[in-house]
Amino acid sequence: MHAGYLNKRITIQAKTITRDSFGGETIIYTDLDTIWANIKTVSGKEYYLANQINSEVEFEITVRYRTDINTTRRIKYSDTTGDRYFDIKSVLDKDMRRKWLALMCSEVK
Repeated sequence: MHAGYLNKRITIQAKTITRDSFGGETIIYTDLDTIWANIKTVSGKEYYLANQINSEVEFEITVRYRTDINTTRRIKYSDTTGDRYFDIKSVLDKDMRRKWLALMCSEVK
């Protein structure tokens, strides 16, 4: 992959869980870094759950190799239609040379 394919700006976010005085949990995401990436659709499916038709689309987000990305993080992508969020399902060293990471993600609706 050439660096010119990294044509989207994404933000890596970290999850923090805080508790209120009643013991309830609140999830807060904080921005860690904004980097260049390539986003492509890998697959999509529809399924029937709880009397609703749901859809799930999987994406592969390619970034330069980093050590701070794992499945507890999420990706934020902003475009002209608004913000989109992706949960990271797995992190793969794409060429086994520590040059590129393939983040297998699903979009959070």
